[in-house]
Amino acid sequence: MDKELKSKKWDDAVKKMQACHLSLLNPEDAKSADWKEAFNALVKAIKEERSYNPAFAPELSDLDEATENTYGFYDILEEYFDFLEEKEDWDDVIDSAEEMISLFKWEKKLPSE
Repeated sequence: MDKELKSKKWDDAVKKMQACHLSLLNPEDAKSADWKEAFNALVKAIKEERSYNPAFAPELSDLDEATENTYGFYDILEEYFDFLEEKEDWDDVIDSAEEMISLFKWEKKLPSE
């Protein structure tokens, strides 16, 4: 992980999210991929990081920027929501979306910005 990140939970979150991402490429790995667990690990890492640095990644787009786009969190989160949609797991879609909304600021950018 990025040397500036202080949370010890990043390694766990990255490991779990990468396993889920790889499961998309190899169906045999899909059985061991736990998308919800990976999502929860990422949420815990973000929250713990903010306990050290309250200004950490205030917007979703800042998450990849803070990790120098090393892990592609935005893409993995998109895959997670695609996975939930494919399963038609609407309760988890709503719960996870609400978690994402609560974690980040959602500022509207004007076209001139």
